Amino acid sequence: MNPVKAVVDLLIPKSCFGCSKPSANALCDNCIASFKFIGPTHCLKCGYPTILEVNSCGQCRGKGFRFREGRSLLFYEGIVKDILLSLKLESGFALADSLARMAIREMEKDFFDVCAFTFVPSTAWKKFTRGHNAAELIAKSLAHRLKIPLIDTLDFQKKVRDQAALEAGARQENLKGAFKVKRDIDVKGPVMIVDDIFTSGATLKEASRALAKANVKTKVFTLARTL
Repeated sequence: MNPVKAVVDLLIPKSCFGCSKPSANALCDNCIASFKFIGPTHCLKCGYPTILEVNSCGQCRGKGFRFREGRSLLFYEGIVKDILLSLKLESGFALADSLARMAIREMEKDFFDVCAFTFVPSTAWKKFTRGHNAAELIAKSLAHRLKIPLIDTLDFQKKVRDQAALEAGARQENLKGAFKVKRDIDVKGPVMIVDDIFTSGATLKEASRALAKANVKTKVFTLARTL
């Protein structure tokens, strides 16, 4: 394949990333209509959907989350699973930007009131095999759209196993102490940590812990949340 054409296809899609039907946009109207957004009633700490607004919930209470506030845009189900898999594997710049614009439109206006964006790093093997980091693509699009600085500050300091194959308890142990801050950060307010999916919260817990050690306050954002 012509490499120039491949890049153009990523930037200007000819089909929907969700259903693969012809579309001038990264996501067609039918796929977007099937999305289930996490509504305004949620846990104020971790963003888990709740019947009544609460300061903490069973998903975050006692887990030692160091971030100030967490939110997710969508329920991780149906076509959203396929779309986020495409984002992981296909390096869809247009898809990341489409989802970032959607997040800015749907989230509370003050949620993205931060001094900088950063992202959960990818392991060297995943970066090598995929050629990109989905969390970084999302963070770049959000930072660009909101005109807020993007900083590449987190890195692994130990070898970790693939989280997808692990149960909740093993996920926590696998990532315990996994991240480090690789350069000094000079910010006056919170930094937003971006990832694609919030599952057990282990990844974001350890990422925010690493930044807390550097005296950086954090919020977290993911495109989707498992239930």
